[in-house]
Amino acid sequence: FEDKILIRIAEKGSFESGLAKLKPEFQEALHKIYEVLKTLEGQLSISGHSDDVPIFNSQFTSNWSLSSQRAIEVTHALLDIGALPDLLFSVR
Repeated sequence: FEDKILIRIAEKGSFESGLAKLKPEFQEALHKIYEVLKTLEGQLSISGHSDDVPIFNSQFTSNWSLSSQRAIEVTHALLDIGALPDLLFSVR
């Protein structure tokens, strides 16, 4: 039996379409998420998602690469907020 907590965030609230840089106004929500995460034990899996607009540019060759970079961006932001052990994270 595996206990899970799933936190889903709409990309429109955290990222502009086609970008992997977190919106500044998302920082407050991210801090609240961090406050909950720091009280939990176990692995943290961060999954990125892209928007529904096909992408191919010099930064992202596919929506998959955009999705991956968004997951990395959220992970780095959480690590920058405070002392969450980076070994607890996996990025998908």
